[in-house]
Amino acid sequence: MTNLLLKVDGMTCQKCVNHVTHALQAVSGVEQVDVDLSKGEALIKGTLSPDSSIFLNALAEEGYTAKVI
Repeated sequence: MTNLLLKVDGMTCQKCVNHVTHALQAVSGVEQVDVDLSKGEALIKGTLSPDSSIFLNALAEEGYTAKVI
């Protein structure tokens, strides 16, 4: 299992957390997503693609910007 930690900008409420979680869970290979609103972070676990742009694009489609940390 691989982990990827993202800094997600634009999350302000629990509804945002839900949007981010669902967007990341839709990416192939993702087994678990833990989003921390107070830190503005999303921890992704699973058999993940080494191309992190897949995750950044999934969030961009929902209106969020992110970067790998």
